[in-house]
Amino acid sequence: MAENGLTSFSYHIDADETGAAASLAGPAAFAGPLAASGAASLDAETAARAYLVQGLASAAMPRFAVDSEIEQDVDFRIIGTETVPLTKTQTVKFRQHFNKIPIYGSLVTVELDQQNGLVSMNSALGTPEGVDPMAQIAPANVVEKVCDTAGLNQLPAESLPRLYFYFDQTVDSWRLAYIAENVPEAPHGEADGTGAEADGAHGAPLPELFDYIVDAHSGEIVARLPRVASVEIRSAEEPDVLGRPRRITAIALDAGGLRLHDPEFNVYTHDADFADVQPFGALPGPYCVNPPAWLPAAISAHANGTEVARFVRDVLMRNGIDNRGGAYVATINCLWGVSPSREWRNAAWYRDQMIYGQRFQNGQLLSYAAALDVVAHEIFHGITDRTARLEYAGETGALNESYSDIFGIIVSNISEPNLAAWNWEMGEELTSTGIPIRDFRDPRRRNQPDHMDEFVRIPSPYHQGNDYGGVHINSGIHNKAAYNILNSQDHETYLFQPAEVTQIFYLALSQSLSRTATFADSHRAVMSAARSLFRADPKRSLKVAAVAEAFEAVGIVEAVA
Repeated sequence: MAENGLTSFSYHIDADETGAAASLAGPAAFAGPLAASGAASLDAETAARAYLVQGLASAAMPRFAVDSEIEQDVDFRIIGTETVPLTKTQTVKFRQHFNKIPIYGSLVTVELDQQNGLVSMNSALGTPEGVDPMAQIAPANVVEKVCDTAGLNQLPAESLPRLYFYFDQTVDSWRLAYIAENVPEAPHGEADGTGAEADGAHGAPLPELFDYIVDAHSGEIVARLPRVASVEIRSAEEPDVLGRPRRITAIALDAGGLRLHDPEFNVYTHDADFADVQPFGALPGPYCVNPPAWLPAAISAHANGTEVARFVRDVLMRNGIDNRGGAYVATINCLWGVSPSREWRNAAWYRDQMIYGQRFQNGQLLSYAAALDVVAHEIFHGITDRTARLEYAGETGALNESYSDIFGIIVSNISEPNLAAWNWEMGEELTSTGIPIRDFRDPRRRNQPDHMDEFVRIPSPYHQGNDYGGVHINSGIHNKAAYNILNSQDHETYLFQPAEVTQIFYLALSQSLSRTATFADSHRAVMSAARSLFRADPKRSLKVAAVAEAFEAVGIVEAVA
């Protein structure tokens, strides 16, 4: 069992050394009246459930099992089904329930080919035995307690509490708990450089959203988990905040003038005009329009947002942040609180949109929208929220940060075909010294570890003052694994295209990782993704081996069953 209380398992048809394939794909998997029809004639959910049930019963898959003490009270409920264009497969996801209550962080992902044949199965299962499943605290009391703590008059509808079995790592045991998600609250304390800014700047801290974990027996708040993500079209080149010409698309308004809206990629850019964006209704603010002349910060936000949207569509084959065509919304010139200097040194994914602050550099305000890698990093926090929804604390929080770093570094370099010429530094445009926030090639240069032997363990409770358990510190280890993959070579030739590396990390994030995933879980998930993505590639064995070696080189080791 891992520190998150879950037992992980991974099976892939292309790495079957156990003989499990025969028991999973054979007639026993489709017993009864469906036996004659076979998997191809079934709907994906029925086929996936049959594989799940047979896998749990298979002696060839001993790590994929439910503890016999709770087995009779466990069921698996479908979360959703998704077609994955990158691998031409389909995934069906299940959540484990015990006594009809969901187990927080549990996940089973069954991957199917186009004939509903099994491709892979990944799971994270829990055993919350010995916990009374009857809540002693009413949901209304939980709402009152959360509101009092967060300083709210009422909870947003999306934040109303739900009952889960939750593994509390601080006491190494399971609890029955209510979880209220995405609870907004006023920031506490001063800025500490844990957001996009990392050079010791002062100013208001990042806006904060939390998941509240409330013990359903005692009413104690046991954790606050941070979450902080037909018109006439005109196209033109305009200077951005760094003085570079950028191609942007806007739409013509009936009353004359233009508005920053790219209808092809559904990108909208707004201007807070240095207002406090904390109050409900303050975001997204008025559209950026012309006249008056475009603000350079607006051009940066719009052009960089469009680049990320194009990357998401063309490289990941994803339909927007939510995979349903939802808008990319950004607001420039944001303040968090009142600042007479108009300076707020941060950028964040907040309540389904990007918000950009600004800092003084050489006597001028420089928008955080200037840096493509930072824009991509924050937007991908939005994709993480819509997929694995990784927690933002401890090792899982460092994994959350690393995934955004990986996508950010690739997006900002993808136009450079020569990998040897890539810029492996992030965010150097945004610091007064020109010193980067991260360095993928050498994490130690920016005071990050690059091996699990150097993992920095910070005791709970986690808060902004201790970087939520080192999320911006330990991310360097997982970043270095990604760097190793990108730089893997076969006879002095790069083994991977950058797009392929992006795709295997995206598939791992969106299909296999659960909320409390660890670095080892990511190793398992990326390996499984590589086997699926490269299963028709002549160099499949070399690529899968290179992925394993890249993780093992930084001490992230996970045996794939």
